[in-house]
Amino acid sequence: MNTSIAECVKFTNENPRCFLATVEGDQPRVRGMHLMFSNEQGFYFTTGNFKGMYGQLQKNPKTEVCFFSPKEMRSMRIAGEVEFITDMKEKEEIFKKTQWLKNIIGTHDNAMWTPFRIQRGVAYFWTMAANLEKPNYIGFDFK
Repeated sequence: MNTSIAECVKFTNENPRCFLATVEGDQPRVRGMHLMFSNEQGFYFTTGNFKGMYGQLQKNPKTEVCFFSPKEMRSMRIAGEVEFITDMKEKEEIFKKTQWLKNIIGTHDNAMWTPFRIQRGVAYFWTMAANLEKPNYIGFDFK
C-alpha cells in the first residue's frame, strides 16, 4: 500500500483519540490523548507543564503515538521527537483553532499550558490484513 503524509494528516484529524508513549527512567509510560489537530506543520498536542508527561518529554523528547479507527479497524503510528511551543503568537493561533481549550485553560497565555508538536519522524499504517507484511514507513519533515 502506497500512502502519503497527507493521508496520515487526514487520518489523525478524523481519529484524534490516541495513545502517546514516553519513558520515565527505564519505565515506559503511555496515556490516552486527544490530538488538537494536524496540518502541514505537524501533529499538535497539549499538556500542562506541571504533569509528569511534560517532564518526561523534556528529559527525552522521543515519543510514539498510536491512532486507531474502529470503523476501518486500522491503526496508524507516528514516531518522532516533540517540540514544545513557547512563542506566544503561535500559542494564540493554536488556541484559536481549538476552542474547547477555553473551558480548560481559560486563555492562550496561561503559563501552565504547553502545546507541543511532532514535526519530523516516521508514520505507518497497520491492519490485521497486513499483519505479516513489512511496515511501509512514511517519513515526514514539516520544517
